Amino acid sequence: MWIDGIRHRRAIRRLQLRYDRYEAKAEAAIEDAERQRERDKYDSLVSEYLFERDEFKEEIRRLETQFLTRQARRYLIPVPPTAEGPHWEKSEHSRRYLLKLDAMRDLRAAIRDEQRQRLEPVKVWIPLLTGLIGSLIGLVSLLDR
Repeated sequence: MWIDGIRHRRAIRRLQLRYDRYEAKAEAAIEDAERQRERDKYDSLVSEYLFERDEFKEEIRRLETQFLTRQARRYLIPVPPTAEGPHWEKSEHSRRYLLKLDAMRDLRAAIRDEQRQRLEPVKVWIPLLTGLIGSLIGLVSLLDR
């Protein structure tokens, strides 16, 4: 369970690092073209940068969508049916369906609620077990004298 979360965050972080490196190179190239007053090259670089930026953002949304739908299925939370509408939209680059931001937020909230509800019984036992362990330690220290 939590291992999936760690893997997901690492994948997102790797993608963000790749984007940061790309962005730094692209901005340097764009500034260079602007300084040299090469208008065609400048326009081309800006257009390419905007396209690549959108692809990175879309890939992050795709990873988020996959992670959230996998988590929802694990907790038996209904996932909205895949189709364009209030919950899904078709991506511009890959033509895949991605969860809209509002649907992502709602699904995250439902997952957190389910996790919280599953932990409630465990939370009741933790103070009892802590008290029991403390009592046992006290008893052992008394018997050890």
